[in-house]
Amino acid sequence: MLFVGTFTAGGLSTRVADGKLTILKEGKYKKFIEKCAKVSFSGAQRVREKGDFMLITERCVMRYTADGLILEEIAPGVDLQKDIIAQCDIPLNLPEGGPKRMDASIFTEDGFSLS
Repeated sequence: MLFVGTFTAGGLSTRVADGKLTILKEGKYKKFIEKCAKVSFSGAQRVREKGDFMLITERCVMRYTADGLILEEIAPGVDLQKDIIAQCDIPLNLPEGGPKRMDASIFTEDGFSLS
């Protein structure tokens, strides 16, 4: 299972150029929070019943596992502390050696090719 969307919501502004992503204005609302008013999907329950799943955003790729949320990849140009950890209210696990960098060819004005 894959979830695809932005890391924050409400006014997020980004720029893609020269092989990197720049966060121009952070979204007003964090999406990765401890508590919310209504739960429509439980990651922990999904993992117990069906296994791991991935979350893909403009700035990172994460895997939700029985051990929690693992930050697997980050976009070039993104600051791990400021743009990811500070915008996430739930614990993130980092793989040994840290997260990999996404391919810079994804972050160009011309887009990328899947050849």
